[in-house]
Amino acid sequence: MRAVTILSLVALLALSASSPVLAAAKPDQLHHRHGEIVNVDAAAKSLSVKETLKDGKTKEYSFIADEKTKVMVHGKAGKLEDLKTGDAVKVSYHKKGTENHVEAIAVVAAPAKKS
Repeated sequence: MRAVTILSLVALLALSASSPVLAAAKPDQLHHRHGEIVNVDAAAKSLSVKETLKDGKTKEYSFIADEKTKVMVHGKAGKLEDLKTGDAVKVSYHKKGTENHVEAIAVVAAPAKKS
């Protein structure tokens, strides 16, 4: 009886120690960035977006698109080729290793016209 109790406690301890590891393995989360397109290469299916952070500094993010990527330009369906440098966009993406894979990108404002 004592051996069963000890084995049960050891098993319980092992399960409780592994639960944080299991909790950290979350499913693929959707992330979002709001910024301005710096570069878009429709042939390579890639783009870069510059986001202005709370402290006023900017950070550039690179993204990879594929045939499943949804592109919206001012509320209408579009293509990667329709995106232009300077467009204000919202990017929804998944992290896969070190790469950011775009699920959807929406143009929210056209580039500012230079006078």
